[in-house]
Amino acid sequence: MRARDKFKYGAVGAVTLMVGCGGLLTTGWGRAEAAQIVNVFVTNDAAHPVPVHEQGTASVSVTNGSLTVSTLPDGSTPWYVSVYGTTSCGLRCKLFSPPAGATTLALTSLTFDNANSSASVFSGVFLYPAADCNVGASGKVTTADVPGQDTVHEAFPQPIVLSPGGSDWCLAFSVPADYTGILSVTAVGYYR
Repeated sequence: MRARDKFKYGAVGAVTLMVGCGGLLTTGWGRAEAAQIVNVFVTNDAAHPVPVHEQGTASVSVTNGSLTVSTLPDGSTPWYVSVYGTTSCGLRCKLFSPPAGATTLALTSLTFDNANSSASVFSGVFLYPAADCNVGASGKVTTADVPGQDTVHEAFPQPIVLSPGGSDWCLAFSVPADYTGILSVTAVGYYR
């Protein structure tokens, strides 16, 4: 068989297949299949509304008692501090030292504010293994490079939880020795 004949028979076969498929789709069988596809669309009217559990503001009631709603875990105390750091506090401007009985701090945000008019400042927040922060840092929590006359805010939707064991530790931020402005650090969170 010559190549030209193969092409002729192949083309005839393809046309026959296309005509056959077209015929099936225009017959009753094809229309029935198309009708089934159309039937999946749902329309809602007054007699058949969309089922909704609650509309508008939900009404919540408590029987025989009261309900306290809080974003803090049970037994936690909210905490907020703003510390102005200068070279006088140096590498250890204390933000937090656990009160008696508290062993865990959860940070939800830190804000660094550089009051210097021109120089940027690089600062870090560190964990120290002593309540007075007078020993070497045991861990870095975060760092920030703050441009002059600017603020850097770090929010932690999933709080950074610090629980190094016991209550003999502290959290502090650093101010470089050559920095001539005031760096304010505000920390927000809760402890327990």
